Amino acid sequence: MIRLLLLALVATALPARAGEVRTAKLRALCFEAVDGLSDVLYVGPDGKSTTPLKLWTTSFSDEIEIRMDGGAVRFAVPDKAPDGTEILRIVAEGQAVEGARQLALFIPQQGKIPYRLVMMDDSEKGFPMGSIAAMNLAPTPVRLRIGERDVQLKPGARGSIPQPAKVNDRNQANVEISFLDTKGAWVPVNNTRWLISPLKRSIAIAFLDRKTNQPTVNSYDDTPPWRLPKLP
Repeated sequence: MIRLLLLALVATALPARAGEVRTAKLRALCFEAVDGLSDVLYVGPDGKSTTPLKLWTTSFSDEIEIRMDGGAVRFAVPDKAPDGTEILRIVAEGQAVEGARQLALFIPQQGKIPYRLVMMDDSEKGFPMGSIAAMNLAPTPVRLRIGERDVQLKPGARGSIPQPAKVNDRNQANVEISFLDTKGAWVPVNNTRWLISPLKRSIAIAFLDRKTNQPTVNSYDDTPPWRLPKLP
């Protein structure tokens, strides 16, 4: 059995050092739209320059180029102060990870800032083709059985699941997702099959469904844009 806590797939946030400006490529995935927000602005180091970003809940955004000061990553929307002054209202903020490619996961949260920003290394070194990036946002441990892989994640944990070798003739792996109940027993909540391919990567996010109040898992497949064939 593989037990994964905080693995290298989700890189350690860089220490913020003011004045250290660097550039990177960034894509995003919005776990769930909050208040209809689908268009946000990346806020540059000067607090004024912005780059538009379209958020999608079913696929990854287009890649944009960003500049960061000390690793800070902030997104905002146009708004007005009580006196009518135009301002940028922060809707998500976090710390960049190492590397020239960043993946920003917009996770809804309670409070003044509607999104928690989870940053990942989007490079193939940090997020290899064929692998599955897993994170548990549920308040209970989750267990993922994918082919011969057997992975447990505590609440708040993240990990990398290597591509399984046990697949059927359609390159599909059996998947069983279970959560730990209060009696210490694993309770299956989903049995399905996932397509396994070295030509894509996947993200699996365990969470507590706000409508049913039951833990579940959403998964997203990704073929990064630099892997797609270029049109003539």
